[in-house]
Amino acid sequence: MRKSFKKIKIINTAIVGCGNAAAWIDLNNLKKYRHTFSHMTHIEKNPKFRLVACADKSKKNLLEFSKKFKIKKTYKTSNKMLDENNIDFLIVCVPTKFHIQETKKALNHKNIKLVLCEKPFGFNYLKAKKLIQDYQIRNKILLINYQRRWSTFYNNIKKQINEKKFGKLTNIIGIVDRALYQHSSHMIDLSIFLAGPTKEIYGSIDKNVSPRVVHGYKDYAANIIITHKNNVKTYIKASSETMSKRWFELDLHFTNGRIRILNDDTVCEIYKYKPSKQFKSCTELSLIDRRKNKYEDRMKSLYLDIENFFFKKKKLNKENLSNIETLKVIEKVLTKN
Repeated sequence: MRKSFKKIKIINTAIVGCGNAAAWIDLNNLKKYRHTFSHMTHIEKNPKFRLVACADKSKKNLLEFSKKFKIKKTYKTSNKMLDENNIDFLIVCVPTKFHIQETKKALNHKNIKLVLCEKPFGFNYLKAKKLIQDYQIRNKILLINYQRRWSTFYNNIKKQINEKKFGKLTNIIGIVDRALYQHSSHMIDLSIFLAGPTKEIYGSIDKNVSPRVVHGYKDYAANIIITHKNNVKTYIKASSETMSKRWFELDLHFTNGRIRILNDDTVCEIYKYKPSKQFKSCTELSLIDRRKNKYEDRMKSLYLDIENFFFKKKKLNKENLSNIETLKVIEKVLTKN
């Protein structure tokens, strides 16, 4: 695969879908967030990327986006954009129901080497799996934007799990906002990233919480229980009452300790067992370290990986490639209700 990879001087980039994920989340809220979420934050002032074209069926979105970033080539559909431009890197930021459709188009364009699609990569696990297999056959790279997989912090947590620093991981408890496909999918994916593939999936829609309506479809709250292939158990409460009550916290239980990750990894607590002050023959969990995490831009790490892929021919981490098992989890929960 890599032998036929031609050396390039700049990454010719195109975006399909010119909405929030493309630019406006960061432009409208950058001072409010610890992390960045929009692609143009990492492309606009980076000389290694050249945004050659953009496409959006919304005339308003297309006009605002092209005017803001001074893009001359604009298209109402991606078909013509892909045909008329020499694109190395394609970013897919369309609504979820169009993820598969738009990502599939890149298969027929040999010059496109890498596609980055927003999560959750459609609504259908089997269709997503088939498309990923097609990408592999064509020797193309497909990434799904679950940002925490590129986080130094979470990769360090995963390293500690693999090294059994606190003993064997036994349980994960996650609390996250409602909306399975839009918000909760991040927690589901992170649990799979940390604990490994799923073996059994159980869950139920939380009918006490109104679903979020996204692009015309209802995105539900739920409670989920996952047994991973290594027998780690994960429980995810994905049912905050309103979108204004943001919540992303993890509690990891080990045979010899515990890690609590609070407020979207702003704070991390480490616990280990120490002799009990109450019971002579027992040990108790004791807090041994509580630290505030330094600022880390996860999306910046993702784009650095993309740069290294093109310029240094660096292979991307296989665990971060096209992970769609989250879709399988969500489908199981929804079909049982």
